Amino acid sequence: LNPKADVFAIGLFMYRLLTGPSNISQAASAPVAEGSQRSTSAGPLPDCPASESLRHLIQSCLHEDPEQRIGMSKVLYELDVLVSGYDCYIAYQRHDENLAAQLCAELEQSGKKCFIEKSCVWENRSEDCCNALLTSPAMTFVPLLTGSTLGEVKGTEWDIFLTYRVATDSELVSRLYLALSRTTVVDDGVERSLRVFWYQECVEAGEEWRRGCLNALCSSQLFVPVISNQAIQSISTLLEDSQCDNFILENDLAIELVSMGRLSKIIPLFVGEKVDSVYHDFEWSVMKNAPDTAVQSIRSTALECLASDELLSSLLPRGTLSEMVPGQPLSVRSGRTVRQTLETLTQFQGHLMRGPCEPAFDKALLYISRVAQSLIPEEVGGCLDPVLLQLQMAVNLRSSGRLKNIQPILSAQIAKSKFIEFQARNDQSPASFHQRKVFKATNDVCCKLIGQTVKSANASSVWDILRSFLEFKCLVGPPTSE
Repeated sequence: LNPKADVFAIGLFMYRLLTGPSNISQAASAPVAEGSQRSTSAGPLPDCPASESLRHLIQSCLHEDPEQRIGMSKVLYELDVLVSGYDCYIAYQRHDENLAAQLCAELEQSGKKCFIEKSCVWENRSEDCCNALLTSPAMTFVPLLTGSTLGEVKGTEWDIFLTYRVATDSELVSRLYLALSRTTVVDDGVERSLRVFWYQECVEAGEEWRRGCLNALCSSQLFVPVISNQAIQSISTLLEDSQCDNFILENDLAIELVSMGRLSKIIPLFVGEKVDSVYHDFEWSVMKNAPDTAVQSIRSTALECLASDELLSSLLPRGTLSEMVPGQPLSVRSGRTVRQTLETLTQFQGHLMRGPCEPAFDKALLYISRVAQSLIPEEVGGCLDPVLLQLQMAVNLRSSGRLKNIQPILSAQIAKSKFIEFQARNDQSPASFHQRKVFKATNDVCCKLIGQTVKSANASSVWDILRSFLEFKCLVGPPTSE
């Protein structure tokens, strides 16, 4: 016998408790007696009052491959949770997963049973998370309120961000800006024009140019850089100590923002030489002319831009809890070389401008507008954010006495005052339309799951959901097991 046979036996016992008469073949006892070296399959669990967690546990114990069965310690842990529920529930956006996992490890070392999405969700994210909330009234709800959370609430201000480097591309970008801005899309059943950012038209008078562009880039869905052969030739002279090149800076930041989840897609528009109203093929060999050098001013400027914004700085990749302490250096990736930045852009599905100018322009316009439309949820349900749903459910369960406690953790970059300032700056932005849709979807599902009229049913936006957490005592900085 080996431990996997014991796991199978426990799974078989639980299966028979649920199903009554055995639906497992008479050969079922053989694998158990022989150390579970042969496989046996149980029939599907019938309709019975069993939670998804219990069903998943039984199926994990009865896996045909002994090596794929869960360990005995995990079986005991899951049974304990099923009987007494969780002690702590950690809610977080996906980009805070490492932070949440480390907090979970610290709490479990102190003997706490923690629900964390990474290890406790099996099939349906929203359903499994909500079931854990509804079935553990004695636990403490611990939301991580970081820049990732605020980023999801802020939503999208611009559908498309256009950028270019050389003057010869300005005419193309100008035409794209005008045509895309006149393109109509359907947003939650309502027609509207695409919101397109181009710095020459959209940076406000008196606004610092770089800050305006950065704010727009971080509030965009789609990044469209125009990469022409002339543009690559113009950057071939960049050196390690050259001044910051804004075009490379924007592309570097866009690549980072995609990895952080704050930018959905990048569509590089590759443009060859234009001769007699015809775009010739893009010369890929020109890429080798881009310097394989990291321009230090680009990296330092990117750090400066990100660090100066409480939302963006808290979105930066971080691997340890100590990096949430104020004053600690930001953990960012090593600066790319100019060539690496351009080569990274080629890994995204872009579009080639070639052939007669007008047909080539029409094809590019159609391609970009279709992608932009695809990034807009077709209906309000597509805006449902699972984490905001968990936050709203927790507030209402706590107000009705169905949840023991709430212990919010604010990242060091987002104190209460900063949170309020951030809300005030964004309440009247174009993204508020997105926020209203998110709130409606979240509120409707919350009412359905809890089965009562929730406290925030008359709230105007998702800001009211988050604001309610500030009423509780918040930990700021690195969370501990205490």
